[in-house]
Formats: sequence, structure tokens, C-alpha cells
Amino acid sequence: MTDAIRAALSALIDHAPLFPPASLSVPDAIAEDRRARADEHAWLHHPLAAEGRHGFLNVLAACAFEDGAALEEDVELAANGLRWRDREAGADELDRVRREQFVAVGSCSFFEPVADLQELEIL
Repeated sequence: MTDAIRAALSALIDHAPLFPPASLSVPDAIAEDRRARADEHAWLHHPLAAEGRHGFLNVLAACAFEDGAALEEDVELAANGLRWRDREAGADELDRVRREQFVAVGSCSFFEPVADLQELEIL
């Protein structure tokens, strides 16, 4: 994993069923994850904007580039940084944004965002 990808994704997803106030057992948290994937709010778990939803990488880009237009446009997380339009935020900038503005995404599903990142060949 490159420094830019690590800066963008390290500890990004808080799996809500494992943390207070839920603090479910691992088997119960996995069951909750399965339920959450079928929930009407499952769109919140995806990395990229599509069909009227904001992806968490789009939110990261909007913070990094200080432009809300990134919420609905194509972004790309590559080995050397996060790209949007003709702009790029490298590892240092992504690390700063993650510390100061976009600390984490709370998600009822851990596996769905990870699977999406794997499908995009980011992980």
C-alpha cells in the first residue's frame, strides 16, 4: 500500500456495531453487517458518488480541494494521490485532511466499503 492510499484510508471506516454504544460480539456484528447491506441507507457505504449519493472518497476530495463540486464528480485514488479534475492531493495533504477535517466514516457495514475498494483495485 502506498503512502497516499494509506493516508487516505487508514482507520477511515468505523464499524459501528463493534463500538459503543453498540459493542456487539463479533458474530452479532457480522449479522448486523449483513442486515445493513440490505438497508435503505446502504448507499452511504460506497467510496464513489453515483445515482445521487456522495461517496466517501468524494467527501475526502471535497475536503482536500475545498470544493463541493467534488462531491458529485469523478475522483480517483491512485498510488500517488487523490485526483479530481486536474488537481491532485498527495500523501501529506491527505494525511492533513484526515487529521483536521475528515477523520472517519461511521458505517454499519465494514465489509461493503472494503469490497468496493477491492473491486476498484485500491486495496
